[in-house]
Order: sequence, then structure tokens, then C-alpha cells
Amino acid sequence: MPKRALLERRPWLLASLMAAVAYFLLKDRAFPGTYLMVIELSALLLLSVYALLRYKSGAARILAGVMALAGIGVVAVELDLYVGAIVLVLGMAFSISLFLQNRRVSLTGSQKITCVSLLIFTPAIAWFLSAGHPAQTTAVTFG
Repeated sequence: MPKRALLERRPWLLASLMAAVAYFLLKDRAFPGTYLMVIELSALLLLSVYALLRYKSGAARILAGVMALAGIGVVAVELDLYVGAIVLVLGMAFSISLFLQNRRVSLTGSQKITCVSLLIFTPAIAWFLSAGHPAQTTAVTFG
């Protein structure tokens, strides 16, 4: 990519980074919640715009959609838990479709072991970390 094209698109990336840092610095302060939600949303939306401008493939459009839905979902969770959860699940469905489009043809032995380990140890760790808590079963279900 020519340097000029990178300079034309880099401000989107820089603005996204600045929004993410601003959110991190302001989230625990006495800052109005509506503005904080806009900053939180803008970090992912700006990154989504960057992905759309930088790459022209269908996978880039799906990735941009995933980032946009993640930003919208995180903000929506603060407003309405169920609507936010639906938006986040929709974003995860898009990301799963992206992963399925870019699968490896064959897995090596170590990759198969890692897969099985993740399937076994993630719920086990969630179970032990939430021991004695009413949400223990939920932690394993979504862990």
C-alpha cells in the first residue's frame, strides 16, 4: 500500500486508539455517563471504519460488522441488558461465520490438543473460580 493511502486511513486508527485510552482514563471518574458511552462506542466504530477503508474483501466487511456490533452491544447492555445481549450474540454469530470461512484445512496434533484442553479446562476453571456462588452453573454454561 502506498504511503499516501496509509496516511489517509491512519487517522481513523489513531482516533480509535485515542477514544479507547480516553474511555480507560475516564471510566472511574465523575464523567457524565452518556458521554462515556459515546466514547466507548466510538472506539470500536472508528476501528470498524478503518477496517472497511483499509481492506475491500468480504471478510473485512464481516470483521467491521463484528466490531460495530460489539461496540453497539456493549453500550446497549448498559441501557437494556436483553437488547445488549442480543446485539452481542449477533456479533458473535458474525465472528463465528468469519472463523468458519477461514478454517485451516487440517489441524496439527498440538492444535487438536489445545482445542480439547480449551473445551475441558475453560468450564472447569469457571466452575472452581465461582465455587459457592449462586451463578456457578451459569459460569460453566457460558465459560
